[in-house]
Amino acid sequence: MIFSNRLVDGVVGNVYVGTGKDGELLFLFGNLEASTLPKYYERRWTIESFFQNLKGRGFNLELTHLQSSEKLKKLIACVALVYDFCSNTSLYEHRKVQKIKSW
Repeated sequence: MIFSNRLVDGVVGNVYVGTGKDGELLFLFGNLEASTLPKYYERRWTIESFFQNLKGRGFNLELTHLQSSEKLKKLIACVALVYDFCSNTSLYEHRKVQKIKSW
């Protein structure tokens, strides 16, 4: 369902209500056209997952305690490249795995 120019919690915007890829209920609100909200949400979620992984899950970027913005920019750039390499390598390897044949 799509609702345009609706007031939600004191803010006017567009509402998209549907289901995600996993079948879960998806309620999106934004100032973009309501029909485009799922596409942008998918992109945003990829970025959110990336930053969650930088903060924890092995990378622990916050533990560096860097004070220099230049050094932090370089570190984030290097870690982003490594993250991308690891993600793409794991996806490549995952596609190569053969399924177990059922009896």
